[in-house]
Amino acid sequence: MNEGLCGKACDACPHLQNRDCPGCAQGPGQKGTGECELARCRREHGYPACSACRFRVSCGTYRRWHDTQAEKLDGRREEIDQRLARSRNGPEIAPWLWALFVLSILLLFHININTGEAAANGVTVSWNVVQTICSAAYGVVLLRLSREEEAYGMAGVLSLVSCAVSLLSILLVWSPALLILAAFAAAAISLISARYEYQAHAALAERFDPRLGENWRTLWKAVLVILIVGIAGIAAIFVPALGVVLLIVSALGGLVTGIAKLVLLWRTVHLF
Repeated sequence: MNEGLCGKACDACPHLQNRDCPGCAQGPGQKGTGECELARCRREHGYPACSACRFRVSCGTYRRWHDTQAEKLDGRREEIDQRLARSRNGPEIAPWLWALFVLSILLLFHININTGEAAANGVTVSWNVVQTICSAAYGVVLLRLSREEEAYGMAGVLSLVSCAVSLLSILLVWSPALLILAAFAAAAISLISARYEYQAHAALAERFDPRLGENWRTLWKAVLVILIVGIAGIAAIFVPALGVVLLIVSALGGLVTGIAKLVLLWRTVHLF
């Protein structure tokens, strides 16, 4: 088996197999990357290989080439490890992430309906029941995903607790004060659940795509900002116009972050 001036076996080199290497001993090396610095050095000094050069240990050219090859090898190993992890876990994770994606669409649709709803109380209650059922299913799916990331488990438990509080609020229609208290409690628990869920999504995604993991963390910050704007709108009771504007911004922001979540979930699913 012939060995090129770079030290690689020519017969195993993909550039030779693709017929795009003119030969580094006679020519400038690969056509795509230009002249090989190692090959030029060897030709100029007449060495058959770097191992025959007494300056090899201290040679900057050789060390740069060696480090570059080591980095490429490490990158290739990391890519192989990621593919193996996807092939092992993909069939188990992907269906549950798809379930989250579908349930997220249903929950987002419910929020939009209720935001502009002017229906009878019976319709409102039925929509609340649908939301509770979807939220409960969402919590179950999160619990199933806790095998991959521990934070999913906490998110699932809190999601189910929030559902229980929501069901309780349906039974408290006779007491407006208790109804409002239960609604605020359910919202607070849902917010904490979302925090753990986004944290788990980020940890899962960054195994294969660090940028996607960072996108999940950025989206969570945006959710918090939208929440603060909404609270400020409710608190601005002495400036009604400002309160209305803030509430509209909060509603639109909630829709945007909801859609952004769907996009990131879609991308996360396709990692597997």
